[in-house]
Amino acid sequence: MNAESNIEKQLRESEERLALAVAGTQDGIWDWNLIDNSLYLSPRWKEILGYADAEIPSNFSTFEDNLHPGEKSGVMDNLRKYLNGEIDQYCTQYRMKHRNGSYRWILSRGAGIRDNDGKIYRMAGSHTDITDRKIEEERFRIFAQIVEQSPATVVVTNLDGTIEYANPKFAETTGYSPADARGLNPRILKSGQMDPGGYKKMWDELKQGREWRGEFHNRRKDGTYYWESALIAPVRAADGSVTHYLAIKEDITERKHTEQELRETNLRLIEATKQAKALSDLLARFDPLTGLGNRSQLHEELTQLIEEKGTGILMLANIDRFKTINNALGMERGDELLKQVGDRFRHICGQTDRAARLGADEFAYLVTLNAFESDGNKQQAQLCLRDVHRELTQSYVMNDEEIMLSFSIGGVVISPCEAVTSQDLLRRADTALRKAKADGGNKKTVFEYEMDEAVRERYLIETDLRRGVAARELRLFVQPQFDSAKNVHGFEALVRWNHPERGIIAPAIFIGVAEESDLIIEIGQWVLSEACHFIVRLERAGRPAPVSVNVSPREFRQNDFVERIKKAVSDSGADPTMLVLEVTEGVVIEDVETVIRKMAALVEIGVSFSIDDFGTGYSSLAYLKRLPIAELKIDKTFVQDALRDPNSGAIVETILAMAKHMNLRVVAEGVETQEQAEFLDARAKVIHQGYLFAKPADVDTFFAQGE
Repeated sequence: MNAESNIEKQLRESEERLALAVAGTQDGIWDWNLIDNSLYLSPRWKEILGYADAEIPSNFSTFEDNLHPGEKSGVMDNLRKYLNGEIDQYCTQYRMKHRNGSYRWILSRGAGIRDNDGKIYRMAGSHTDITDRKIEEERFRIFAQIVEQSPATVVVTNLDGTIEYANPKFAETTGYSPADARGLNPRILKSGQMDPGGYKKMWDELKQGREWRGEFHNRRKDGTYYWESALIAPVRAADGSVTHYLAIKEDITERKHTEQELRETNLRLIEATKQAKALSDLLARFDPLTGLGNRSQLHEELTQLIEEKGTGILMLANIDRFKTINNALGMERGDELLKQVGDRFRHICGQTDRAARLGADEFAYLVTLNAFESDGNKQQAQLCLRDVHRELTQSYVMNDEEIMLSFSIGGVVISPCEAVTSQDLLRRADTALRKAKADGGNKKTVFEYEMDEAVRERYLIETDLRRGVAARELRLFVQPQFDSAKNVHGFEALVRWNHPERGIIAPAIFIGVAEESDLIIEIGQWVLSEACHFIVRLERAGRPAPVSVNVSPREFRQNDFVERIKKAVSDSGADPTMLVLEVTEGVVIEDVETVIRKMAALVEIGVSFSIDDFGTGYSSLAYLKRLPIAELKIDKTFVQDALRDPNSGAIVETILAMAKHMNLRVVAEGVETQEQAEFLDARAKVIHQGYLFAKPADVDTFFAQGE
């Protein structure tokens, strides 16, 4: 076997071992061929960044483009040093952009294969998500900074008593450095001059989940003796189980000598205990970024107010589009901005008011009303929300740059006459907040019971709709479109829900709910498939005609949208030139280049596009002239108002003139009277769709009637 074959054999064996190891650890793998610069990225590698295997390519650009901008040069320099032999090992940490816009910390390790000249021609390695570890490291850093500055000795042990952490005060008191103590048992401090029964009582208390207070007569590393007063308490996990023990100890040697020193030491112990409690409160009840209370503290405040039959107003405030702001400024400046918002809340708070940070960009503000104020009511809440909104939307300054923020606020009145829980109040305030955001953001909304009913109704509709979709209760309806000679020009495919109890349900009842969930994708795919089969039936009946299908914004934004359309056409055998996809103007302006690319790919196989409800969105010739569209659909509100409203009539005439100039078909929706049809026909060649000509009918009825 020659040297080259031996190298290849070693490489294969190394790759097999690496694959087995990585599969067991759920890490991603990468394999870089430097000869042709090809890079293999495993499915798990892509999954760590939030992508399916087929959603992003396996190439060096995928790796490089997703690196954090501030770390890209360092990562590439480190890789270069390894390839040039300046460093012996390739092991580095960096951040990569996740699909959701956040950054994940990655540990990348790899090794190269060298040719006979010692030059690396192939390199492979692992890709490990260490984000959670980084977050925990940061939380621990904050905790450690607080604890290490404590004037009391702080020791943390596991359940066996093994020391896992000791602060600098421990070294000052015992002579053992924190590094010396780590991994040892506190029994190293035993002097042998204490009753063994005292230790047993201590462990009995701790194992029953109770605190223990007492004194130790210990021996330092240098052999000298000292007295310690100690408070040892269990540390509990979220589920209530004890995971560690926390000891806060004070050297009381001098106190043992005189009563005066005893009193002084007692005071220091009390102060140390207060600090320990303050530390515990800080970790359990406060937000470390802003210093405001957290959700836990807010629940306590609300519960207390409810129990005392108090009156107040609870507000939830959310920064509009904060993710965009955070991406634009960077996470560090975004955090600084959140701190300023927290300071603004502190400024707003009165003596009895409370503010809290509940999440990334969501804050709570609790206003309590005293006996001299009137009972909380909607008008009072509206005034309060207005004042808070005015304060929050004042400009913020960062690095001499003025930044304007908008806030959506939802509020709920707390009444002593109503039996509620803190969860009830938070849910109602959140419902009002969602209403404010749904109304466009930068709004102030006070909760009303009708909102609760609306939320409950939408939930019930969504639950029932999921069942209905799974039970195949959807039905395809079609509405013909006619030219001025009343000849059928085409059809629009419409979906109806044939509910087993409520009968046929119009899309206005359930499409909005579907669009807010993942159901719209499944429904849209079903309508597309049924419409393609309808095209085939028309052709077999000798009456081929175009069929229009509405495409929701969420459908269009799917990465595999083009492939889904092509598959539906291919599976059904439909003529793609008979398929018209209707999209709204709102879809178009979000990412024009991506929209054009997707449209062009489908136009290439014969599919055509129509802009639905034209004139009601963000009409702009700047993008319209670039789109490969064949048709405009005039919204029915303009058609139906054209005869009685000069402005609507002018809009219709403008759309018709523009369509003629751009050689586009025009479909007018909602034509219900002869006068409306004549108005349109007098001005241009228009395709009519509406009750004047035909109502929507299910497909089977349409063919049975021979229409």
